[in-house]
Formats: sequence, C-alpha cells, structure tokens
Amino acid sequence: MFSVWHSVCSAINAPPEWLIVLSVCALLQIITTVWGYPWFLSRQALRYAPPKLDSATVASIPKICVLVAAHNEAQYIQRRIQNLHNQSYPADAMRVVVICDGCTDNTEELARLEGVEVIILPEHHGKSYTLQAATDHLYDSEVVVLTDACPLFAPDAIHNLITALMQPGVAAVSGVLQLSSPSLQTSPVGKYWHAETALRTYQAVLNGTTGCTGPICACWRRYWRGMPSGIVLDDVWLALDVAAQGGRVTVCPTAVAYDDREYSPRQEWQRKVRTSAGNWQLIFTPGFWPMLLRSGKFWHWFLHKWGRLMVPFSMLILGLTVIVFSWPLAVALMFALLLAIRFGKARYSQMLPYVMAPIAGFAMLLAGRVDGRWTSSRSDATL
Repeated sequence: MFSVWHSVCSAINAPPEWLIVLSVCALLQIITTVWGYPWFLSRQALRYAPPKLDSATVASIPKICVLVAAHNEAQYIQRRIQNLHNQSYPADAMRVVVICDGCTDNTEELARLEGVEVIILPEHHGKSYTLQAATDHLYDSEVVVLTDACPLFAPDAIHNLITALMQPGVAAVSGVLQLSSPSLQTSPVGKYWHAETALRTYQAVLNGTTGCTGPICACWRRYWRGMPSGIVLDDVWLALDVAAQGGRVTVCPTAVAYDDREYSPRQEWQRKVRTSAGNWQLIFTPGFWPMLLRSGKFWHWFLHKWGRLMVPFSMLILGLTVIVFSWPLAVALMFALLLAIRFGKARYSQMLPYVMAPIAGFAMLLAGRVDGRWTSSRSDATL
C-alpha cells in the first residue's frame, strides 16, 4: 500500500505558485459557501430572539391588494381564487387582481367567474413585467401582496403576513413555501428548500434577507416601486429594493403557502438553471449594484447568491489542477466518486447535477436566452 501511495505522489508535478494560490482560494470559497456562511448565520441568529408578533399592535386593518400573476393557468386559477376568498382576513379589506400575462387559454374567463378583477396583457412578457403593469391598479391599497396561481395559502396566511408587516420598522415580509408532495419533501429538492428557508430565516433575524419567497410575500405600498421588465428573480429585486429605501425585510414562519405539484428531475434541472441564470442576469442589470450597496446587504448577497454561482467554477479549478498535475490522483478521485455515487446515499449523487447549474445558467446568459417569461406549472424560479 505504501509503495502504491509513493508512486502516486511521485507522479505529482509541482504546480506553479499562482495555481496553488488559486486552488486554495477555490477550496476556501466552496467551504465558506456550503458550510461556513450557513454555520455563521445559525450561530449569530441564536444571539437574537426573533421578534414576537403582537396582534394588539394592529390598531387598524389595512386595505390590501393581492396580485396573482398568471400565464395559461386555467388548471389552477379557480382553486387559487377560492383559496384567497377563504382567507381569515376581512374580505371587505382585500382586493384580488388576476393579471393574465398573454394567456392563450381560458384563464381570463375562469377568473371572471370567481368575481375578481382581471387585467389583460395581450402578449406574454413574464412576471416582472406583469407586476409592473399592475402598479396603476393598486388604487387606495395600503399593502401589496404577491403570489402565483398554483400555490395555496393556509387559511390564516394573509392575516399572519399582515400582522408581521405591521410590526415596528417592517417594510416587507416574506412567508414560507412548503412542498406538500411527500416524495418532494424527502428528495434533494425538498431538503435544499428546507435549508434555504432556514437560511432566509437566519438572515431575517440579522436583517440581512437577500430575497423574498415569490409565491407569498407582501410590502407596504409606499415601498412598492415595481421592478425592471424582463428580470427573472423579481423576489430578490423586491427585497433589495425595499432595503435600499431603508425598510426592513423579515420572514413570517406562520404565513404558509403550499405547493402540491410534482417535479420531474428534468423540470428541477430546468428550474435550477433558470434560477442561476436569473442571478447572473441581476449582476448585469442597470441599477442593481447601486441598489445592492444602498441596501446594506452586500456581504449577505456576496456569500449567499454570488457564492453559489461560484461553487461549480471553484470545483472545476480544483478538478483541472488535479488532472493536469497528477493524473494518478485524478483517476483515484474519479474512481472514489463513482463508488460514492454507486454505493452511497442517492440524495448526494442526485444533487451533483444541480451544483453545476450555474454554469448552464451563465451559458444561457451569454446566449441571450434569459428573460422574464415563465410558465409556473413547468418551472418556478422561486425555489
């Protein structure tokens, strides 16, 4: 065994110093993003007790406008509206507006049958454009609630959302999305989303939230400025824009939305690639960097969003370093990886393609294929 290890080590060519430094930086970047930053947040969050929601501080019931962005959602739109009508929040203080974004099915007709306001957009532009187009229809609403056509709210979701929003200093609040499918809950996707929800909750305690949960979030009308048309991650833009205006973005764990759809591995891959492409898109969107710096969330965004974009590139740097300067070690590591995938727990091998999604997302950006158009029944950039 020693002779084998000695022969492997002797086959390693000494790499140049700059490559050693680059490889060490790549390794530290992976460790910081995957383990270091979440661990730091969890430890820091323990030092601060999350604020308790006090319903007694709610002196009045604000008028709210629930915006439902829909593109060809005939399958879901009626149950979505009925779910909103069954909320415990006072019906006379809540307006529901469905924005039909270039629908080619009968979403509009089904929505009108449920007695809600409908805005028609002739062409399909995407969620960010849809929400921006609805700004002129908010009228005297004091609060804007954002949601999608597929997820369903718990009966008290809006009440809890508004109660959290009315706490002192809060400008926007994000709810929690739960995956109802048992298979998804135990899948890599479910575990990833559980970890992501915990991470956002820790960030909120430290006032560092870098994104809202797209299917269930709300903000005061005075902080609502819409968003640039065509961006994919409208929920990230909203959170940073509110923070840039001096408002606090928090998370309300008791405001729950449920998603009961099943996702195939291919759909999950497409969703992950699209989310990654949306993060790349933000970096090159005019106005993003000044907004990020004003928000005071730069380091949270850098360690959270940017860090995840960089992980696959750091892995490639480490892999290429090993391959170029030590082919026996590269073969040994590849063999170990194959054994781990073959005999290890399936969830780890299933996560490997998703880790590489930022590379595919960057390729989409370079190819000019990133825009705000989406079909929520096929892919969702929220997760």
